[in-house]
Amino acid sequence: MMGFVTSGWQAIKWNLYKIGRPGRFVLASSLFHNLNGLFEGLTGSPAPGAGAQTVAGHDHSLQGGRPIYRSFVGGFDTGETVGYLLSDAGAVATPISLTDKSPAIRCYINPAINDQLSGPPTLTAKLFVVMTNTSGTSSDFKFVIRNVEGGSNSTTTTETVSAGSTVSKWVEISGIPVASGGWQGYDLLAGWTGAGGAVNVTACIMAETSGTVAASTGAKYDSASATTRP
Repeated sequence: MMGFVTSGWQAIKWNLYKIGRPGRFVLASSLFHNLNGLFEGLTGSPAPGAGAQTVAGHDHSLQGGRPIYRSFVGGFDTGETVGYLLSDAGAVATPISLTDKSPAIRCYINPAINDQLSGPPTLTAKLFVVMTNTSGTSSDFKFVIRNVEGGSNSTTTTETVSAGSTVSKWVEISGIPVASGGWQGYDLLAGWTGAGGAVNVTACIMAETSGTVAASTGAKYDSASATTRP
């Protein structure tokens, strides 16, 4: 799962904290600057009592990667060629897991959001997929995300690929169950209707939606007042 990067801030090390030693002030200073940086990065405003903002949300990739947005709960990016791969000489009419290990991915969902709330609330995801149709007719490629805790599935996203061709694109999957919230495991499932094909999933972004939070908690997505979560 992708982690959050805090570049340029002094690391908080255990050796800074020694009872009765001057290092205690160093620890306090490190905590102070890190908390201020987190406040400014999340709210887009100067830290309390500060006259100017010194930390701003930015892209950590040297080659221009994607920024991490607030509703993000988990994901991965394996590069252009290596990913979760499924191939078969025949049809895979019912989507199956892309890996023999379960869960394929773990995400941390707001603990206030669970399937006992009205709706119930769900997540959304975007997958970058490479679909290869080796059959002589057009084939429907299907994608599903399953919640491991509850054993329930998302809605099924279907993409049609013409005979003997390969298509690479982002696909969106909605209706992903949240179960009891907090840490949740998910499996990636795929299949196709044609007589032979392959699927390679190289990236995944999973997120809460504005509807998820507003409908279940009454909170709203508002960058100015930082009320993204309850």
